[in-house]
Amino acid sequence: MKRSMKRISGAAAALAVAAALALCGPAAYAAPAAPGDAQAQPAEAQPAQADASQPEAPQADGAQAEPAQSEAAAPVSLSYSAHVSNIGWMGAVAGGEVAGTTGRGLPLEALRLVLSDASTGEPLGADAISVEAHVSNVGWQPAVGNGGTAGTTGQARAVEALRVRLSGELAARYTVWYRVHSAEFGWLGWACDGADAGSAGYGRAVQAVQVAVLPKGDPAPGDTATPFVDRSSEPPSVSYRAHVAGIGWQGSVSDGAVAGTTGQGRALEALPGLRLLVRARILLPRGEGPRLERRLAGLDLGRRRHHRALPGGRGAPVQALR
Repeated sequence: MKRSMKRISGAAAALAVAAALALCGPAAYAAPAAPGDAQAQPAEAQPAQADASQPEAPQADGAQAEPAQSEAAAPVSLSYSAHVSNIGWMGAVAGGEVAGTTGRGLPLEALRLVLSDASTGEPLGADAISVEAHVSNVGWQPAVGNGGTAGTTGQARAVEALRVRLSGELAARYTVWYRVHSAEFGWLGWACDGADAGSAGYGRAVQAVQVAVLPKGDPAPGDTATPFVDRSSEPPSVSYRAHVAGIGWQGSVSDGAVAGTTGQGRALEALPGLRLLVRARILLPRGEGPRLERRLAGLDLGRRRHHRALPGGRGAPVQALR
């Protein structure tokens, strides 16, 4: 009896296993997965997670990448060339480099700046940058745009000062810095964004120039002290010297100092320069009486002669001038 019951229960178990296999397949009764296998299953699910995140990428590109692309297109490049006396147009140089010459006494007569898109090399619009030149015996000329010529050619007129500006849109992102090498002054300080660079009233030619376009907020390329010197802002002064009998040419003096001699009986014979009309103090020989201010005409002049200035036809040599 017991044996028959065991056979029946064994047959029932076999039938149950067969039914489970039919419904669920072999995996339903597979051996428990090893720890390594259990870790491998999430890895298989990762591609699905990556796929789920992919639709968000276009949104990020559409919302944030566009400003990044516009900033990437922003960089500009600058080149410029100088027209120099006795040389003509020199080769173009990149931003920050020296255009023109130093140490040769050659005036810079014209300047041409070209601002371009750094990614394509194509010049920007005519209003991207403007340049004004102060020209010898002319003064400030009207501004020229991107690629235009500031100054003159074929007229032997030196540039004495410059102003450079960027357009409103570029000026919001960049600062244009520039400085000049001026005759007798050397390199002056850096100016920026339309300020004067060079000199006025001295007749000192610009001989070389540097220009740089830097991102807004970046420090200046160098010293910014004294980019421009203007003679009209200085107190007036005059210098002079005298040729004295028995001595020859004396050293120059200025601003009220005495040129010539007193108490030696030596006549003042010449003053350098053009014919002059000056107010001077006349120092007369003893016994002629005081005569402090008279007008002297024709004090020149290279010809060594005694200069006389007394009323009534009486003449006495001028001995000193102040």
